[in-house]
Amino acid sequence: MGFRTSRREPAFHVTDHIAVCESGAPLGLVLATLVFSVVSWRLTDAQLFAWGWRLPFLFSIILVIVGLWIRFTIAESPEFQKIKDAKEEVKMPIVEAIRMYPKNIVLAMGARFAENGFFYIYATFVLAYATQALGMNRQDILNGVLIAAAIESFTIPAFGALSDRVGRRPVYIFGAVFSALMSFPLFMLLGTKNPQLGWIAIILGLAVGHAAMYGPQASFLSELFGTKVRYRCFGTVLIPGVLSKI
Repeated sequence: MGFRTSRREPAFHVTDHIAVCESGAPLGLVLATLVFSVVSWRLTDAQLFAWGWRLPFLFSIILVIVGLWIRFTIAESPEFQKIKDAKEEVKMPIVEAIRMYPKNIVLAMGARFAENGFFYIYATFVLAYATQALGMNRQDILNGVLIAAAIESFTIPAFGALSDRVGRRPVYIFGAVFSALMSFPLFMLLGTKNPQLGWIAIILGLAVGHAAMYGPQASFLSELFGTKVRYRCFGTVLIPGVLSKI
């Protein structure tokens, strides 16, 4: 959604518009965390680990249907439609992309790997680490993720708008460096076993570090490639994001 929107807006206002779409990620995390919190609260640990964990996934079918409806009904962007009407589409876009933009593909893959990797550290790893290694209460950590995701839904558009004014790379690099440096305070604050200090670490990681990368990401990546191969390149650079979840 954000990628498609990036080709519809005036250049100066591209990212602040796209970032509103990107806010769907933390809002989705809010919904997922709320559902999991309710399921976790209503069931015993034995029930949760035996079959209860499947319930949030079953509920998500509704969002999958909504997402498919949006994907198949949204109109094509003017730039892509112009190429399609002129019959200038590339027959083998992935080959053409590798030939024309080898460096940018590597750059985009690295940027995507960093953003997605840090996201899952703060959104999922902290839950497992805090509860299993530190013995903290599960709901306390879920509350921290919930608060952080809610705040991030606002900071993503803010960082997106900032990148329209100072540039994509400075904002993205700030997010990557901040996230890397937060690795140390993260474990220190969680190590106190104080829920509120743990919340601070999660909020800083998601609402500042990750948001600074995710806000300008769609515009940053799409601007690295020409219109004829942009869609295929975008799909290719998503692969490291999938690998970073493993």
